Amino acid sequence: MRKPERARGRLASFLTTLTVLLLVAFAARAEEPVTELNRAESVERPWARDVTPERQKAAERLFLDGNRLLKDSLFVQAVDKYRAALSNWDHPGIHYNLALALLNLDQPLAIHEHLQASLRYGAAPLDGEKFDHAKKYLALVMQQLAKVEVVCDEPGATVALNGKTILRSPGRYESLARPGEHTVTAERPGFVTTRQTKTLLPGKPTTFQVKLYKPEELIEYRRPWPMWGPVMLTGAGALILATGAVLTVNARDRFRDFDEQVATRQSCAAGCVPDSELERSKNQGETFQTLAVVSYAVGGAAVAGGIVL
Repeated sequence: MRKPERARGRLASFLTTLTVLLLVAFAARAEEPVTELNRAESVERPWARDVTPERQKAAERLFLDGNRLLKDSLFVQAVDKYRAALSNWDHPGIHYNLALALLNLDQPLAIHEHLQASLRYGAAPLDGEKFDHAKKYLALVMQQLAKVEVVCDEPGATVALNGKTILRSPGRYESLARPGEHTVTAERPGFVTTRQTKTLLPGKPTTFQVKLYKPEELIEYRRPWPMWGPVMLTGAGALILATGAVLTVNARDRFRDFDEQVATRQSCAAGCVPDSELERSKNQGETFQTLAVVSYAVGGAAVAGGIVL
């Protein structure tokens, strides 16, 4: 992990811990939890619609057991009782007390879920104070969580967040998550798997814009011709350079023969005009020398071009 990401991770951890402490401290100052479920019998109760009296009584028994456990600080057992009560009656008061129990278990996502459920029908199923407390709790929890958005427009792709499938694209996914590192992966047959990891900060939105690519689309550089082309060009250049070296040796030999013949002739001691034999040696040397220079130029250019290509 890079240093800025580590720093953001430490900041997220610190802010989360601070918010948890604020939540627990606020809960400690709050009044007692909801103590009865049928306090609003005189008004219309949409939260009790289609719930039989038998199920209401069963839920209330479990609810009161949860309250006793909550008072004794047996939070895990209280959570179990409240969840069992909710299976009989989806009552805002049960959601509220369940959120209070979860405040002590560091489960901000679950707290957020149940606080929202407790506010669903307004203050009637709770009371004015409990309703206000629930809104304050919810505001604090929102500061503890990060908003995450995942967008993928590739048809037929499967998108997962931390290994859990969240989307069959094209589409968009929005949710809350705990701060820290989160990884989004996207897969589709015939495409390279895409993986993105980002550090989510509390109270901040983070967007994953997911794109998928075929293997050939990920080639950063494509050669304009096969590899054998530059290799053959380089080899040909080296061969031409070697030919130039042979021509240089031949030119040197011809000039040496010319010099030796001139030196051994008495008629040339004070200077002479070369005859046809001497002229032939001189011309051959100059021809070899010219061809050698051309070979060096062409071979050097070919080798350099092959290396560049």
